[in-house]
Amino acid sequence: MKKMKIFIMVNILVIGLIIFSCKQNVAPAESPAAPTITSTFTSTLTPTSTSTPATVEIKCLGTPTVCTNTYDTVIIEHTSNNYGGLGEVNLGFDGMNKRRILIKFDVSSIPATANIQEANLIINVASTVHAVSDPFIISVHKINSDWGEFTETWNTHNGGDFDINEIGTCNVTVIGQYIINLDSAVVQKWINGTIGNYGILLKQQTENTVSDYINISLKENIQENQRPKLVIKYIN
Repeated sequence: MKKMKIFIMVNILVIGLIIFSCKQNVAPAESPAAPTITSTFTSTLTPTSTSTPATVEIKCLGTPTVCTNTYDTVIIEHTSNNYGGLGEVNLGFDGMNKRRILIKFDVSSIPATANIQEANLIINVASTVHAVSDPFIISVHKINSDWGEFTETWNTHNGGDFDINEIGTCNVTVIGQYIINLDSAVVQKWINGTIGNYGILLKQQTENTVSDYINISLKENIQENQRPKLVIKYIN
């Protein structure tokens, strides 16, 4: 039986930006009533030491052309052009071509022995005026092979070499920033070197056959607070 995904959208005003959560809301299981126990002795518990989680935020700051921690581009169907220098791009179907976004973050600052607790992709939706679907659903996929920010085109890997399984989804209805909870198991493998970190691909979950797209900010956006970022929480 497929698990039902329930998405919640929480509006939070942060430095003038509205942030929406795309995290899956899982209701906690009901716990059985605890039996009443009468103790006839006193026990002493010695607390064990625990590690404090650390949080790393990976994002392009300053001049985009010199950033070495974030790489992104859009690939457009039926074209052999590269669009690695754009600050805002369309995601979805523009009436003629499918459009998909590739993003890669450098996670080498995280120790290989780290235990990943949570990984969130934060993106800025700059426009929804051309979206037909309501909500417009973004699906996130693991990329399986290397690509170049200023060389990748749709034809390089025939629309992108990515895993068909989703590692995150998000329901978009209005403009603003969205937090997309990623599969931490995939990020864990990037960190410990089990698989190569080739980044993620964003696409419309069910790519439409009529014009249906939204506008996403990339690292070349002149406003730093609208650039994509990856936030990882881990214990080492």
